[in-house]
Amino acid sequence: MASDSELVIEALGRIAADPASWDALLDLLPDEDAGTTTSGGGEAAIAWAHSAALAQHRRGEGDPQAAPPEAGWIVLSDRDRVVSFNSQAAVAFETLGDLELDRPLAWTREANAVIVSAALRRVRAGERQLIVRLETGGGPRFAFAGAVGSFPLASDAEAAGALAGLVFPAVDENSRLWGVVRDSFGLTEAEVRVARLLRDGLSMQQIAERLDVSARTVRNQLQSVFAKLGVQRQSDLVRALTELAGVNRAMDSPGLGAATAGAFADAPPVLSVTLADGRTLAYREYGASAGRPVLILHGTPGSSLLPSGADARARALGLRLIAPDRPGFGLSSPAPGYSFPGVAADMVALADELGLERLAVGGAHSGAAFALHVAARLGARATLVMASSGRAPGSPPRDRNPLARMRRRMEAQPWIAEALFGIVRLRHTPQLTRRLLGKAAAHSAGDAAFLAASPWVVDYVHAYAAEALAQGSRGAAAEMQAFRTAPADAPAFACPLILWSGAEDAIIPARSFGDYVGARPAEVRVIEDIGHFMPMKHWFEILQRLAAPPPPP
Repeated sequence: MASDSELVIEALGRIAADPASWDALLDLLPDEDAGTTTSGGGEAAIAWAHSAALAQHRRGEGDPQAAPPEAGWIVLSDRDRVVSFNSQAAVAFETLGDLELDRPLAWTREANAVIVSAALRRVRAGERQLIVRLETGGGPRFAFAGAVGSFPLASDAEAAGALAGLVFPAVDENSRLWGVVRDSFGLTEAEVRVARLLRDGLSMQQIAERLDVSARTVRNQLQSVFAKLGVQRQSDLVRALTELAGVNRAMDSPGLGAATAGAFADAPPVLSVTLADGRTLAYREYGASAGRPVLILHGTPGSSLLPSGADARARALGLRLIAPDRPGFGLSSPAPGYSFPGVAADMVALADELGLERLAVGGAHSGAAFALHVAARLGARATLVMASSGRAPGSPPRDRNPLARMRRRMEAQPWIAEALFGIVRLRHTPQLTRRLLGKAAAHSAGDAAFLAASPWVVDYVHAYAAEALAQGSRGAAAEMQAFRTAPADAPAFACPLILWSGAEDAIIPARSFGDYVGARPAEVRVIEDIGHFMPMKHWFEILQRLAAPPPPP
């Protein structure tokens, strides 16, 4: 009989082809009571699932409007002429030479031509796949050389007489950004490397160790970068590069179209601070710079992107909203040993960096439990906690909603979470977002009506999740595991607590978070005719409540 992990891997292959079939996982993932949690095989399964998802993209199966493949491929004829290639290959080849149809590959470096020719000869002699190491002048670049039959390439490749191909790994999310920065300001490759490491949160000493150069060399290169970009301080450079990365990600995120780009239209720039351990914590600020500060914590997977109009409404209400990306989400660095106390410490460090002496904390869905931990860590500095449709740590409650049941069973097999979130990232399209939102609204007439009447919701949630998964799926997977292993009791905090929820919420029933916090809420509101989408439908009312005086403790 196949093991649980083998069944899950097989299911992930089917999911890669058609995410609409996710319900099939419920038949393959044992419930937590079955006691069959699988801990092994995670890395192999993740690699397999990502490969399967990419293969389905390239074959054109599943959603016809799915995001394009991330890997770049070049199909070569038996005379080494280019038969076809995709846009990712064109980007990957920019630093290697010239790429034109019906012509041999034109390599800038003769050594690369020799290496690839030798690899292709071996492939044509019968070897299935080889890895080739290519030089770009800015460091090595790797690619696969193999027979066309070993890659999921264009369906007409063999008819054109193609016998071999090259496949390049995906260009990382910021590579194009750094190429533009280099070309726009005349930076050298060494200066680009230093600037990039600085933006990623490394100190000058850490950069020197990473690049195996002296600290003096790093300092001189940074001074040159400052001069070329016209900035005076290290913090100004990090801020500028972080903002550019946010714009780059918004333009290049898989599946982002003109409609979704509207979700970013009035969003403030992404800012960041460097934490004591060198990690980057990214955030956005909305509203009045001198307004009442409120820390807003997102759901899972989520980011610092708030609904359109948040900036203007917060300003009108006299609020200063600080919306951070939790570790591993958006532009925030991943955190080793992801936990509720660890995240709370990061958020308090952000408040310290921004000079916030007193502040309120708000969180929706998964962010609500983090809000409680942040308030506990802040102590007397916290003026209020507002939890909207809050999800408590521990296994999700048992109910009929397919997404809640899937999450509960995924948490019983935590090693697959990263693979599943990775597939969501690879297949992320407005169509997929619409289907998932439809599943979430399956048992709430109010949610279904709100979704039908509010076309902006699909665009916003699509952009929100795309930004959340910009670095990959590890942050979301780590957070799912943290929810499963966190203590069952809520932390102790002194400020007033407000709980809002939707009466029809089948994914996170109001009673579950109420049971988690006990009898402490100073104010409870259960809103009729809406379910899990309550925080979106009543978003501006939530801001109004945050702007009003807090209830007595």
